[in-house]
Amino acid sequence: MKLNPNQKLAINSEGTNILVFASAGAGKTTIMVQRLLKRIISDGLSLDEMVAMTFTNAASANLKNRLSAAIDKELKKDPSNLHLQRERAKVPDAHISTIHSFCLSLLKEYYYVLDLSFKSVNNLIDDTHAQIAIDELLDDIITRKLTQDVASFNATYDALS
Repeated sequence: MKLNPNQKLAINSEGTNILVFASAGAGKTTIMVQRLLKRIISDGLSLDEMVAMTFTNAASANLKNRLSAAIDKELKKDPSNLHLQRERAKVPDAHISTIHSFCLSLLKEYYYVLDLSFKSVNNLIDDTHAQIAIDELLDDIITRKLTQDVASFNATYDALS
């Protein structure tokens, strides 16, 4: 992908945080991957020192996958690069997430600063676990409904026999 001047500026800006806001297919993920990779390779930073936030779980997963692939590509050029090896191992746990998930992680880590109870903060649920709970609940409702309908059908059939 050929980068335009604004994309290059987003990748190479130093000493500031950036916000990449663009329509679908405009290269946001490419910009973020290249910026993270530049910070790792050129600036010697660690993923532990960076945060990348997206709007969806799918986007954050895609960003992690593409960053892993980009680091793997760099490691093929220099397989003995220990810094890249360490950073590649950190990708799955990197602070690359949705805004909501990142904020939840801050609440869970620093609840005491906000005078919140440990119990109340740990009862909060992130997007992924909320979706799992919703899916399980829907499965349970559908299963119950089907079971009730079968029981109702059997009762009606028995009465007609």
